[in-house]
Amino acid sequence: PDAFSVEWDSAWIEAFTTLPGAASSRGTRPVVSAARPAAARPAPPTTSALLERLGAIPLPAGTIEALIERPDAAPALAERLRSGDRQTRARAARVLGRLGVRSTEVLEALRAALGDDERPVRAAAITALAALGDRSSADRIAALRAEPELALEVARALGELDTASTLDALLEIALSTRLPETPRRWAALGLARSDHPAASERLLRLTGSDSLRIRRLAEAGLDRARRR
Repeated sequence: PDAFSVEWDSAWIEAFTTLPGAASSRGTRPVVSAARPAAARPAPPTTSALLERLGAIPLPAGTIEALIERPDAAPALAERLRSGDRQTRARAARVLGRLGVRSTEVLEALRAALGDDERPVRAAAITALAALGDRSSADRIAALRAEPELALEVARALGELDTASTLDALLEIALSTRLPETPRRWAALGLARSDHPAASERLLRLTGSDSLRIRRLAEAGLDRARRR
């Protein structure tokens, strides 16, 4: 595996293995409890009821998880993304990104949300479009890098979409000294993982970065490109 893959994969492995309940149960004995009569389960909420919850503060637990199991809710979610209040619009975008429905109606609603007046809605739309693999929105997402508060979402999305036209946007984020380390590192990772030959030219510039981690990612990406 590539050096940058090892570093990032190890981080994910460590994060997941330290989650509660992840420890090995070897050597433990099961706890046996007395049987109890099964209680009647309440009927699951209807799709309409779940959609109404999107505007609630706080959001009722399990709402988004329940909606992502209902692809039939996509048209209604797209409508709420266009016309709901701020909380509803942001949450609708989040659900659409996880729902996996790539209909014209859904993609157009998410693309339009990139110009929403509220930053949380724009951020959610960026993440959703990347999750749905909508490369046609990459240039519009790249344009939002001018907002420092969206730099992380933009860097991660452009790395996922990997279009030749946005390599310079990733380089700009990675080289920026005005941004925190995290979005810069994600931008460098996007370039290191890119399958475009032109990414190597950008990675060469990152070998002179002020960040050690970014330099290492650039070197790993260049090594990967040489071995392709």
